[in-house]
Amino acid sequence: MTVQAMLDRSGDAAAAGRRVSQGLAIKVEGIGLADVIGGFGVAEAAAAAAEHKGWDLKGLRAVLQGFGSMGGSSARYLARHGARVVGVIDVNGAITNPNGLDVEKLVASRSALGEVDRKALGRDDRQGSRDSWLEINTDILVPAAIGDVLTASNAGKVKARMVVEAANIPTTDEAQEILFKRGVVVIPDYVANGGANAWWWWTLLGVIEADADQSFKKVHDVMHETVKAMLERADKQHVSPRQAADELSMHNLEQLASKLGEDAPGKRLNAVTA
Repeated sequence: MTVQAMLDRSGDAAAAGRRVSQGLAIKVEGIGLADVIGGFGVAEAAAAAAEHKGWDLKGLRAVLQGFGSMGGSSARYLARHGARVVGVIDVNGAITNPNGLDVEKLVASRSALGEVDRKALGRDDRQGSRDSWLEINTDILVPAAIGDVLTASNAGKVKARMVVEAANIPTTDEAQEILFKRGVVVIPDYVANGGANAWWWWTLLGVIEADADQSFKKVHDVMHETVKAMLERADKQHVSPRQAADELSMHNLEQLASKLGEDAPGKRLNAVTA
């Protein structure tokens, strides 16, 4: 469905446009809400998955491959959950510290392209090749840069017990199968990174106002509900989280199509949360 079609269904296109403009103008600690809400969702997906598995996220090690808007904000909010970010990888290489990196300092030093200023590194931080990211001991691996970085040739090297796909299509089908057989929990991209896109639509349609607190709460609630439902279905059916998510998505799409066909545009807003 196009943006114009959704504006038409919103009941008040002018108000929808104002909400989006206001939302895009919101800053969170000096960074645009639009640039952090996706990474916040990634961290909440990891938190929900850890809760489902009975793991305490506090103290779990995390590695971020990519440190732009998605990777940097994922690292920030994982750290605020108590995770220990032990590695970040940008275009210039890997930065590691088994005791944990100062994520806030690294985020503050980033360029617009997600390159960390090496002058911001701590005394115990170490630098390495950007190809060494799978060699870092970690519990949570967050590919947050480009697609197809986890393949059949390297999936066996993954040391994490959880992969949270912040980038689009970072894991090939063959790698997905290998990781599933190894018992690695993979939170699929369109679930983990969906908070950014969903936030935009929710704001446009008036499901939430252009407000940071409302935005974070909505993403938190929906991410936890979605990940919980996905992993419960995966466990029950003995399938991968991605297959469970695909099945739930088809079910939700059918419900959404049904709801959008029922009422007047102004009464259809809640359908987007189906």
